[in-house]
Amino acid sequence: MKVASASSTPPRMALGDLDRVFPFHVAFDRDLRIVGVGSTLAKMLPSAVPGQGFGDVFRVLRPEGVADLAGFIRNQRNLFLLAPLGTDVVLRGQMLWEDGQELMLFLGSPWITDPEQIGKLGLLLSDFAIHDPIVDLVHLVQAQKAAYDDLKRMAATLTEQRSELRTANESLAERNSSLQAAHEQIRAQEAEARKLALIASRTDNAVILTDSQVRVEWVNDGFERITGYTLEEVKGTVPGRLLQGPDTDPTTVAYMRSRLAEGEGFNVEVVNYSKYGRRYWLAIEAQPIHDENGEVVNYMAIETDITARKESQEIAALFRKCAKVSWDPLYMIVPDEGYRFTFLNDAACTFLGRSLGQLIGMDVGDVAPDFEQSSFDRVFEDIRHDGRPRVFETRVRTADGRLVPVEISLNYVDHAGQGFVFGWFHDISERKRLEAAVIEAAAHEQHRIGHDLHDGLGSYLGGVAFKAKALEQGLGKVDSGPLAGQAAEIVKLLAGAMSQVRRLARGLDPVDVERFGLSKALEKLASDTVESYGIRCDFASRPAEPDVDLAVARETYRIAQEAIHNAIRHGQAKNVDVRLEADAETVQLVVKDDGKGFRHTEPFATNSSPSSESSGMGLRIMRYRAHTVGGDVYIDSEPGRGTEIRVVCPATSAAPEIERAGANPS
Repeated sequence: MKVASASSTPPRMALGDLDRVFPFHVAFDRDLRIVGVGSTLAKMLPSAVPGQGFGDVFRVLRPEGVADLAGFIRNQRNLFLLAPLGTDVVLRGQMLWEDGQELMLFLGSPWITDPEQIGKLGLLLSDFAIHDPIVDLVHLVQAQKAAYDDLKRMAATLTEQRSELRTANESLAERNSSLQAAHEQIRAQEAEARKLALIASRTDNAVILTDSQVRVEWVNDGFERITGYTLEEVKGTVPGRLLQGPDTDPTTVAYMRSRLAEGEGFNVEVVNYSKYGRRYWLAIEAQPIHDENGEVVNYMAIETDITARKESQEIAALFRKCAKVSWDPLYMIVPDEGYRFTFLNDAACTFLGRSLGQLIGMDVGDVAPDFEQSSFDRVFEDIRHDGRPRVFETRVRTADGRLVPVEISLNYVDHAGQGFVFGWFHDISERKRLEAAVIEAAAHEQHRIGHDLHDGLGSYLGGVAFKAKALEQGLGKVDSGPLAGQAAEIVKLLAGAMSQVRRLARGLDPVDVERFGLSKALEKLASDTVESYGIRCDFASRPAEPDVDLAVARETYRIAQEAIHNAIRHGQAKNVDVRLEADAETVQLVVKDDGKGFRHTEPFATNSSPSSESSGMGLRIMRYRAHTVGGDVYIDSEPGRGTEIRVVCPATSAAPEIERAGANPS
């Protein structure tokens, strides 16, 4: 007879034979399709039939995140908890991959904590495998119940005897009463112990039970998850000797040891190390457990992983140190709390001329008079959505009342479910002065070029046109053939050139404003726009000719030019309406178009963001011009809805005083 060698592969168990040993097993293939189910599980869960997808019948509770075959194979040595869909049952067991049969086997049984659950599930003890610890549990509970029943009968007998022999045997009655109370207490303690054991096994925190010498007797699954050590690896050891490392604070260790030596508990936060070298923070609460004589018999410790909180605190402390020494003014606000300051560094407090105590809790609008919450809400949503920082220009008011132009950044960060806006702001007073000087120089140069075009090139072309006309008339009196027609074409071209030069001169140097007034100049601008671009451009004024300061009239005309130019060039508008309204104190210009519009998201009314869609030199120049006469520009635009530019200025120039932070107010 041929005998198999000791190294030969043992015969594989068929699914039918497997059912006798594991009646709650589940077998599924590489595609996670069920190919076999234990008879008892099939009785308890009719939906678990061959052909069904494993995920259609079961949900994996533990290990978390396992949903494919690779995950099942990788976690074969870990405990699996499966929840059959539509039931309150939890199956507890392990996965086993059979290479030869290309099958994954789940070998386990229901997680039973109370024997009454067996009846509620419609099961009998015969439905469990002989080796299943649940059978032993049920037998044990039944034995306890039988013993308890016997105890009750004994107590009844003793009570009857005490009734008969009360006078003769009082001491025995008292003893029996004490015994009964002790049994009731034991029963209550056992019930409480079962609840605590269930809670300890399922909590995410690590739970450790040691003897009086701090040697491990039991740990829960949370301990294994945090430390990487199993119960078998740590049983009988002192936890600190395994888990403490280089960054563990010796003072904290000494404190824990002293408290344990005194039989007392403690609460500490300490650094530990996992089996694989991972450094983590724990909050440990340890308490002694005493026997009936008051002696310490065990210690129980509950350990919470607080690594994320500690790292967040360390980062926050580092940020505050960096922010404190930064020369740039830094701030932080919480939009959900009404845009109030929650942090400012020393540079920001110095810039604003207020103490940190005065600024914390102050609304942004208290220091930024141009702040508009509705616009800021839109910006905040945009930043939160795309994570892209924004940079704006606005003005801040210092403690002594001065308005200082600043450039301010807005950045968004989410921490612990709370959104924050933080950034910096810089004094741009000098830049503003330079920009105003550039605009003034450009206006002066435009005036010079317009004057040269009108009086120089215009006059020269007029002279050429006069001679060309004379030539045309002279050639018409003689038979010159095609020359007369060519001369007439030259006269026509020269007339067009002169007309274009006049339009350019008026655009560069709006003499119409000085000569005829703002209303007439705007009316001429609208008609020139129709002639030049072939679109509809209407103008209306109320009153017909308002009494406006010349400086205000010039800047208002320039803004109208820029607004119409933007509407045609960038907005591709076909219809533009220009409306001028004025009274004794205020001049208001509105330029409205039907162009493509843009998303206008600026939280401050005075300046647009260079990084936003509404940015552009044209808008910036319009605002600068309005500011030079004490006015402002307001923009209303959305994609597909066109754009409305509204300019509000005093009838008499009154440019606002804007100073540099730290400058002498005088």
